[in-house]
Amino acid sequence: MTKRKKKRPAKKQTPSSTMRHLRDKTKRQARAMGSKFTMVETELKMSDVLTDFIAPYQDAVETKHQFESLIGLAAFAWNAAILPPDKQEETVQQIIQTMPVEAQAEGRELFMALLERKQRHFAHIKRFIINYEVTDLGDDWHLAVASSVSPEEIEQSRQP
Repeated sequence: MTKRKKKRPAKKQTPSSTMRHLRDKTKRQARAMGSKFTMVETELKMSDVLTDFIAPYQDAVETKHQFESLIGLAAFAWNAAILPPDKQEETVQQIIQTMPVEAQAEGRELFMALLERKQRHFAHIKRFIINYEVTDLGDDWHLAVASSVSPEEIEQSRQP
C-alpha cells in the first residue's frame, strides 16, 4: 500500500472485495484463453513484493492513474526480466511502442531501470505477474496481484 498525498472519502471497496474481484476477473480471462486458474494461498505475497519493487519510484506518484501506470509498467518489466535475454529486447520494444511518442524515451529509461532492479534485487522470484487490481481506499491504495506459482509452492500450500 502507498500513502496518498491528498485525502478524500473512501469508496466502499475493501481489500477483500478487491481480491474477490481480481480472482473472478482472472478466472474469466483464463477460461477465455482455454487455461485453468486456481487460487493458492502462499507465504509470499506478490502484492508486497511488487510494492517493494516499485518503492524507489512511488514518491513521484500522486494519483491513482499514475499509480496504476507505474504498476502496469513494473509488471511488464518484472515479467520481461524472467524471459530469456533474446526475448527481453523484443518485449521492451513492444511495450515502448504502446506509449505516446513524447513519452517513449522516458518510458524506456524507466522500463530498463525496473528490468535491472528486478534482475539485481528480485532475481530469486520467478513468478510471472498475471493480473493486478488497484483499489482506491480514500487515503491510500490497495494493490492485489495474481501471479503464477510453481508446483512446489502449490504442494507447500497444501501442507498443514
